[in-house]
Amino acid sequence: MARKVAWPSSNWDPWLLGIWAVAWELAGRLLFPNWDVSYAIYGARFWMDRGSAWMNVWPGMDFLLGQLANMFGEPEAAVSLVGITLNLGATLIVWAIGKRLRLDRIIAISAALATGMWFKPPLGGLVGDHLSFVVALMPALLLALQRGNWNRWLGLISGACLTYGLTLKLNNSAPGLLISGIWIIAFLLNKNKFQKPEARNLASELGWITIGAGATAMLLSVLIPITGGALSKNNRYILASNKFKSSQSSGVAKTIYATATNKYPRSHKRAAKRCAYIHACGGGILAGNAIKCMENIQKAFQL
Repeated sequence: MARKVAWPSSNWDPWLLGIWAVAWELAGRLLFPNWDVSYAIYGARFWMDRGSAWMNVWPGMDFLLGQLANMFGEPEAAVSLVGITLNLGATLIVWAIGKRLRLDRIIAISAALATGMWFKPPLGGLVGDHLSFVVALMPALLLALQRGNWNRWLGLISGACLTYGLTLKLNNSAPGLLISGIWIIAFLLNKNKFQKPEARNLASELGWITIGAGATAMLLSVLIPITGGALSKNNRYILASNKFKSSQSSGVAKTIYATATNKYPRSHKRAAKRCAYIHACGGGILAGNAIKCMENIQKAFQL
């Protein structure tokens, strides 16, 4: 007589899903070259060296990665830790929402498994994309966990996420904030049976969001000094131009070279070396050293 295969106890669900999320995240980082990680690593290194944001288009990401890099002494560890935390958190939140809404167990687990796979780099994006999108979606996710019960703490968190999301990658945080806004409005309208909310309650809810956004803005203005960084609209690679006065390769080039040569296959190592030499050429131009620039071009195309 055939024996039925029994599902594990539901108590194991979060643990097994957590292992799934971490495994997919590590697989994505070890098996696939993530080229924009060089910018994340360089931003963390810049923060370690100068205590300010490198990319003025996403200072919030440089701040977070830089603080973690200071804590662990290694930018790559900071990037990996943030990626693992985001994948693990998103997977478990989706599972918790399904359980909270009393969805079928298989549906909740399937949604969580799909989330863990989607947050695997580079399938659903990379660490900056994931951070921006999760922060922007957090108000909607928390509201779903609360089963549509809005309160002042959720308003404060929503305001904080709004402000912090504006300091991340806007091509990800802006759609996420739009989705959050639509989700929250739909939830609250459904809860109120599509009746017009009272002006007093609406003003109170908007007030808590404004307080959260304003407080976070003031805090970030103190924690994240913007001193020009290495990239700006009209003056790019300021840091590189200073370093290349001695005809040395830029921090970007060193980071790309070191990361790829330590971890990636031979073809990617060759591409990373070429990229490093091309960055060095750009620095040679900024330093007014045309001879060094031509030498680096020759090295790049001899690989």
